[in-house]
Amino acid sequence: MLSDVDEGVLDPTTLWHLDQPDSFRTFKEMTEQISFTSGNGLPGRVMQRGGPIWIVDAAQAGTLPRNKLAKVIGLHAALAFPVLIDGRVVAVLEFYSTNVIDPDEQLLEALAQIGVQLGHVFERRQADRLRATSEQRLRDFARASTDWFWEMDADGRFIYVSEQHFEATGEAQDVYLSRNAEQIDLFFSDGDSGGVARDAIAKRIPFRDVETWRVYQDGQTRWVRSNARPFFDVAGAYQGYRGLSTDITKEVTARLEAELANQRFFDAFDKSQDHICLYDSDDRLVYLNEIARQHRQGLYGQDFLGLTFEDFCRATLVQGHVPEAEGQEELWLEERMRRHRQPSHSFKVHGRGGEDYWHEIREHRMPDGGTLVTWVNVTEFVIQEQLLHQAQKMEAVGQLTGGVAHDFNNLMGVIMGNLELLLLRSGADESISSYANKALAATERGAELTHRLLAFSRTQPLRPRSVDVDVDVLVREMEELFVRTLGENVEIEMRGGGSGAWPCDVDPGQLENVVLNLCLNARDAMPDGGRLTVETSNVEIDDAHANAHTHALAIEEIEIGQYLLLAISDTGVGMEDEVIAKAFDPFFTTKDVGQGSGLGLSMIHGFVKQSGGHVQIYSEVDKGTTIKIYLPRSTTIEAVISDASVQPAMDTSARGEVLMVVEDDIELRTVIVTILGDLGYRVLEAGSAASALAQLGQGENINLLISDIILPGGLGGKGLVAKATDLHPDLKSLFVSGYAENAAAHQSRLADGAALLVKPFGRRDLALKVREILDS
Repeated sequence: MLSDVDEGVLDPTTLWHLDQPDSFRTFKEMTEQISFTSGNGLPGRVMQRGGPIWIVDAAQAGTLPRNKLAKVIGLHAALAFPVLIDGRVVAVLEFYSTNVIDPDEQLLEALAQIGVQLGHVFERRQADRLRATSEQRLRDFARASTDWFWEMDADGRFIYVSEQHFEATGEAQDVYLSRNAEQIDLFFSDGDSGGVARDAIAKRIPFRDVETWRVYQDGQTRWVRSNARPFFDVAGAYQGYRGLSTDITKEVTARLEAELANQRFFDAFDKSQDHICLYDSDDRLVYLNEIARQHRQGLYGQDFLGLTFEDFCRATLVQGHVPEAEGQEELWLEERMRRHRQPSHSFKVHGRGGEDYWHEIREHRMPDGGTLVTWVNVTEFVIQEQLLHQAQKMEAVGQLTGGVAHDFNNLMGVIMGNLELLLLRSGADESISSYANKALAATERGAELTHRLLAFSRTQPLRPRSVDVDVDVLVREMEELFVRTLGENVEIEMRGGGSGAWPCDVDPGQLENVVLNLCLNARDAMPDGGRLTVETSNVEIDDAHANAHTHALAIEEIEIGQYLLLAISDTGVGMEDEVIAKAFDPFFTTKDVGQGSGLGLSMIHGFVKQSGGHVQIYSEVDKGTTIKIYLPRSTTIEAVISDASVQPAMDTSARGEVLMVVEDDIELRTVIVTILGDLGYRVLEAGSAASALAQLGQGENINLLISDIILPGGLGGKGLVAKATDLHPDLKSLFVSGYAENAAAHQSRLADGAALLVKPFGRRDLALKVREILDS
């Protein structure tokens, strides 16, 4: 029997018997269940002693755990000796006999020697196993790696290259084996890196991260990164190099592409007509484009490359290029550096040197702590601003001129009417007729003069022409003009229909004037700042809502059809109903004398009507204003409009649900209730939040609450939904509003994610929205 040693415990490994009687099988099974510790049983006593033990009759040895069974099956003499490695017991050999045998000292001494010799054999075999395991581990690592290992002898010839290299490159082993690196251009194909490897090998020192390339047999150029170190025998004689190589073709390709893109980037900067400067995290100039370099060389005699931004600012002060800083240079410098370190807004500066021009300075903090500074030539924008300012001043003249022309025209009408009456009563008196006709001719010339004065007071005539226009793109192109025109205290949000926005037949120039006028009106309505929202979206008006009242007073019937909706909303002071009713009247204005002619909205109304569209005003005092312009969808390029966005048909009929509609406008509420009833829903209705809550408090099981945002009685739609969900936690809700969608959201009228349907809406829009919410 052979037992192994594991932390002072002997476990049976092999038990055998020459005759293998059945009784021995029982002894074997018992032995296999025992782990022998030091001093326990015969194996444990041998381990404790460290030498052989002979027992004359194990059946009589009462201290042995297996003596009773040994006596039963007739086992008597027992002999065991240890296998030793460096004096440590690593195994025990155990023998039993059916005879009683006295000890043989010579045999015991011989067995002790045999145990030592077996230990040497065990040790060698264990070392062989460890070496084999280590070699197998290295082979497994090599096979698992995408890199490859190689070895060169002292003459530089490759004597080993792992198979990964040949799998990756498709080359045969005979291309490498027995050939040196020079012959196959390995390490030395690139001049600089090749020199590093060649020098290292000549000096018998390691080399790292040597990047080289060569054209392989498959015709592909590959880049390789190699690391290697020399190895020597026990006597210190040089034997060769062992190394590791990695295919870095993708890495190098990406790096080269990045460098190329970076070069293209800076090439584009150099072609820009704006001044572009890049400062590093230490605020030193590391790059400036060509136009900036030329400007600085011409103005200062240097480009300031490598100097700090403060150095540049001080130079501008020294050379007198900042007249406004005279006498307070340090204060100006302190403020300029503050803006530079904490960039938040762009600002304009007058051009320094040469012709008269203006720059807008924009500074952006980079992720690495540097700063990108651009000087954008905004001379044209400044001129336009000046022209706009001049036009605003002329508006006061226009108001005066228009008022005089209006009164003068009335006078001409009185004179003309009386002259015509005089002609009727003059009879055949030719002298009276002659004088009266001359006077009439003069009044006609006066009327023509008043017409011209009225045209002037409107600032420009309307000349619509049929042109396919992407209104969404046109409005977005005006965004920068809005920013410059409206000032920093007005926040602007542009929301468009994107690539799916419908084109319209309008005069683009006149449409720009309309949008600009509405934005200026919005600015004037927000003297303390606010938010301006410009939105475009596609809408379809159907029979049910063509004539629906949408809580807007200055409204007209909207014809059935498809429209591009342009909505301009502000968060300003709003308008009373009496003001809305007169908003489109010529010469009506709420502005102080000299601040407006009252022709802006009337001009807009005329333009939209001439374009086949419609205008609505939705406004409430202290809650802002939304102007909605409906422009008919163009049919001239219908063929090129994709129908990819057409949604599949959807069943919008009711499925037993109960709805409640809360709307104070009885005409609109009747329309909504009728539509939902036709769809099969059971509909409750209320004209106020209080009435709705009273019905909800009666225990009625409501699936969806549809409410206007603005309701009478002090509690609006948002508060109604909050109280309703306290009564019915699972109740779903849908808000309806005449405000443009994003304007309502930004006035905190709705929580993020709340469902909203913007008035006017068609039957299909309402049905789909209700079904979508109920099914969600």
